[in-house]
Amino acid sequence: MTRSARLTLTALPLLVAASSGPMAQTQVTRPASRSIWDGVYTDAQARRGEELYAKHCSRCHGADLAGLPWEALGQAMPEALRSYLHFDRSPELTGPTFYSNYDRLLLSDLVERIRISMPTDKPGILSRKDTVDVVGYLLFFGGFPLGRTELSERLEDQRDIGIVAYRP
Repeated sequence: MTRSARLTLTALPLLVAASSGPMAQTQVTRPASRSIWDGVYTDAQARRGEELYAKHCSRCHGADLAGLPWEALGQAMPEALRSYLHFDRSPELTGPTFYSNYDRLLLSDLVERIRISMPTDKPGILSRKDTVDVVGYLLFFGGFPLGRTELSERLEDQRDIGIVAYRP
């Protein structure tokens, strides 16, 4: 099997999932007790997340989190996969499209999706703490308010925080 074929077989499930919304949505049995508008991360956490984002995420999603044209990614997207997915850039991590994919889900859904599937060339390389810091940076970049305490690494705590795209 060629390197390109292996890459296609490895990346296809992740990219199809990425193009169709959150991979593993939490079954909500009770409403979240707070939202990302309640200040669920700190400035220090967002700064650590920014460094991690620059190192592990920006090469595919861009410095401005808006995604990059596949041409800019070179071998990251084989032609067969590109035509199958029907979009011309890597997924954006901010803005209306991104937030509409996660609106009304739990923050744990976003954290877990990133933790198990990113970066696509080395999924799972980021620790839970690093992943949570990256999410802190995504929230900061998206203009969500800072809080006094860091976003917890505990999945149970993240399940208490709802993603609400627009200020309630």
